[in-house]
Amino acid sequence: MKEHLEKVQLLARDLRDGKEFPRSPRETLAGYVLAARALDKCRADLVGWEGEYHSNCPLDQTWLRFAELDYGAYRLFVATGATDDEVAGMDCEACKETVPCRDRCVEQPVTGPALERSVPGTAGNDGGLHRRLPPAQSRGVPLV
Repeated sequence: MKEHLEKVQLLARDLRDGKEFPRSPRETLAGYVLAARALDKCRADLVGWEGEYHSNCPLDQTWLRFAELDYGAYRLFVATGATDDEVAGMDCEACKETVPCRDRCVEQPVTGPALERSVPGTAGNDGGLHRRLPPAQSRGVPLV
């Protein structure tokens, strides 16, 4: 894949000095919370406009692990000047299908210490970020 940073610059938000901000962690991309924010920070990082924000921070890593995406491959794809829709259509490494296969995964909440530290008001609950589901055992999901 070839980098097209001029395309990335057209899509990127300038996160320096409070000029613009990444999207809310609650805004979804391809059905995922956190994904749109991670994309904004990645684009800004690629063109040097990240300011105090960090791409591939623990919150981004939580989403990337959940989506089964490698940050290096993700960053290279974003560097091609991919639009939001193109990023949403990235191949899922686990099943070699495009994002719609993740519909069954998006029902599972992304939680944990990284989310609780990075998103105010999520400690002890999900802050309303995720749909409520019954416990994993009742859905037939094996506990690891």
